[in-house]
Amino acid sequence: MIELIVVGALMATASVFVLSQYITNRDYKAGVKEATLANELLNEAIMLHPANSMIKPFLYPLSSSQETDRNDAIVREGFDSIPSTDLKIVLNKYFKNEINAHKKAITFTPNGQFLGLSTEVTSKDTCSGLISDIRSTSWQRITINGATVQIQGAQAQDLATLCSDNATETYTYTLQYCYETAALPCT
Repeated sequence: MIELIVVGALMATASVFVLSQYITNRDYKAGVKEATLANELLNEAIMLHPANSMIKPFLYPLSSSQETDRNDAIVREGFDSIPSTDLKIVLNKYFKNEINAHKKAITFTPNGQFLGLSTEVTSKDTCSGLISDIRSTSWQRITINGATVQIQGAQAQDLATLCSDNATETYTYTLQYCYETAALPCT
């Protein structure tokens, strides 16, 4: 009888461990997926800019002078020249009903030469998954709960510290992209 109780307790412990590993893995993958979707959203939104409407840079590579002209036009006109209805359509393409996997609202806003995406996640594992994949995206800055890091060139531990606060259950983050030129640096 005692053996049966011990075996039952061991099986219950193993089940709890397997379930917690499954949840951790699921949340981590949700963060990786969110980073991937955010990058696809950014790339498609950039192509919506009127400066890209005639040259279709995704069909063939641009020469350096064409790319410079396009970048200057984007900075001059700003991302504000992208119709808001088009931004809303592309946002819903990647994040249905403008919410993420944690059912949190996502805002995608143009502001001059900047594009920003803001939302929150409710899991440290999702935050870690987001951070793990964000370096392979075109986003340039990430702010999580008020701490900002330049993504490109950042050390892995700098990014990892953004999700290291065990006292919080919600991680609010903002991704930022900027077209930089000599006349208008990104600050």
